Amino acid sequence: MIGGWTGGPNDLRSLLVGVYRGDHLVHTGRVGTGFNAYNAGDLLKKLKAVKTDQSPFGGKDAPRKKTDWNWVTPKLVAETEFAGWTSDGNVRQAAFKGLREDKPAGEVRAERSAAGEADVPAPTPKERGTRIKSGSDVVVGVVISKPDKPLWPAPESCTKLDLAQYLEKVGPWMIAHIKGRPCSIIRAPNGIYGERFFQRHAMKGMSSLLSLVTVAGDRQPYIQIDRIEGLIAAAQVAAIEYRPWNNEPGHPPIPGRLVFDLDPAPDVSFDTVIAATREMKERLEALGLVTFCKRTGGKGCTSSRRSR
Repeated sequence: MIGGWTGGPNDLRSLLVGVYRGDHLVHTGRVGTGFNAYNAGDLLKKLKAVKTDQSPFGGKDAPRKKTDWNWVTPKLVAETEFAGWTSDGNVRQAAFKGLREDKPAGEVRAERSAAGEADVPAPTPKERGTRIKSGSDVVVGVVISKPDKPLWPAPESCTKLDLAQYLEKVGPWMIAHIKGRPCSIIRAPNGIYGERFFQRHAMKGMSSLLSLVTVAGDRQPYIQIDRIEGLIAAAQVAAIEYRPWNNEPGHPPIPGRLVFDLDPAPDVSFDTVIAATREMKERLEALGLVTFCKRTGGKGCTSSRRSR
């Protein structure tokens, strides 16, 4: 059953799904792939038609509404394909296949996954957050293998799981800036002091949660991250840096931002950089441009400008 969606009024990022157990609908996670230009608009229209302010999910472990969550009356039945169940009783790596208008809503129960796993009962509070048997952890439905692998040494002491959980929290802000833009990544499989490599193209075995986009002049498709689940999939392969293009979202050949790189010499104080940034802001806004500042590095400050 579809109990809601994440995103805005005209933006479908993922479906909030559940199954009936007893007399209430139990939340079983999110479905973040399977949408495209042909079905997303029609699906979102149907979701908005049954939108409600009241959560359809019941039980003592029912999820609390988040900023970009939208509830719907559970009338729509989705067919999904998924890789298995997490230890929290959520679907893992689920993809939307279509609506099932032939399936009565009250008959929706947990089924066996594509991997042949048995029905998963509603987890107890003690079971929530428990590592699954394979030695992995799950973040928004994405399996994080070797979650304890250190990427940043002490004193930060951040693991691959820490990175994935951080990206889950900041994802809504990041996606607003990288969605619809090809995004190169820097991967550090053995931590930030180990060998790193740059990746912009798709590779064999890459997660389907990462989008692909064709860029003129290059036969190989580029990576693009359009949803939070994609960020987590990138964290799974130890992507520690994300470098999106500055194109108009969805249109790689069209510039979408102007970037002014303020790179001070060693003898220039940061106060001077701030003063220069403020003056640029005033001058560009006088021309009718929307401005924002993106600070990078130890001393530098990059001011990015986007036209209205």
